[in-house]
Amino acid sequence: MAPADFAKYQTALATERAQPFQKLNDATNVFWSEASKATLDFDHKRRSVRAIETLEQSEVARFFRKHCVEPTLRRKFAI
Repeated sequence: MAPADFAKYQTALATERAQPFQKLNDATNVFWSEASKATLDFDHKRRSVRAIETLEQSEVARFFRKHCVEPTLRRKFAI
């Protein structure tokens, strides 16, 4: 993948993830899930956007090769 394509995809993913909840029910489900697991990580969405923005293309490629391509390390995917 070309670096410009990766940057475009990365920006689009971060923008989509940063969108506010469209329905009150969605927000309620997320927050109650955090409360019921006792993790109380209500800032998860913002931190995931930050993580997406700091990803490097080489890191993603390395992860893909290790977990999806390399037959000795690959795990089966269930869809």
